[in-house]
Amino acid sequence: MLQEALIELVAERNFDAISVGDIAERAMVNRATFYRHYQDKYDLMEKIFGDMLNQMVQSIGQNILPVNKINFNKKPVHFIKIFEHIDQNHKIYEALLGPRGNPLFAARLRDRIMMVVQEREELREKSFSGQGYSPKGTNPPIEVVMACVANLLVGMISWWLENGRPYTPEQMASWVIRFMAYGYVQLRENQRIEFAPGETYGNI
Repeated sequence: MLQEALIELVAERNFDAISVGDIAERAMVNRATFYRHYQDKYDLMEKIFGDMLNQMVQSIGQNILPVNKINFNKKPVHFIKIFEHIDQNHKIYEALLGPRGNPLFAARLRDRIMMVVQEREELREKSFSGQGYSPKGTNPPIEVVMACVANLLVGMISWWLENGRPYTPEQMASWVIRFMAYGYVQLRENQRIEFAPGETYGNI
């Protein structure tokens, strides 16, 4: 009840303007009941958001491939799963990441994505010797790569939600992978990058 009440309220007004009393009133409980479960509204929101992030990570799965087996011209099924998860829980994410939410939640999402990317690179290095990310020459360090991937994904998720999710999860996922694989310059030059029917790219 309390979680649903807070999500409804954030959809109506800024998170910073919501009080514990507002949440309790919407949930039709007293403040004492609220404080038996949560320390404050931030604790409640952290619980909601933490559960959502855990579900998102679980939806991705753990399978990985060595770098030399990754085909960026196939459907990015793991990214599709991320957008499908966001789509299925869009009311919560719109409340947390939208204009009435709090920048803290976008930062938390970015940090969680960076953590997932790092864990997968470490696992890839252990599973396929020499196949983890290793900066060479003028290539950026892994921390910069993780930040770029995370900010790209969070930015596209936020835009998608703010604009009413006008494209399918598969379309959004394909555009994420295109930016990652080919970059802004090549996309600006109208290079066509098509997925073959039925093909999937199953690893982040």
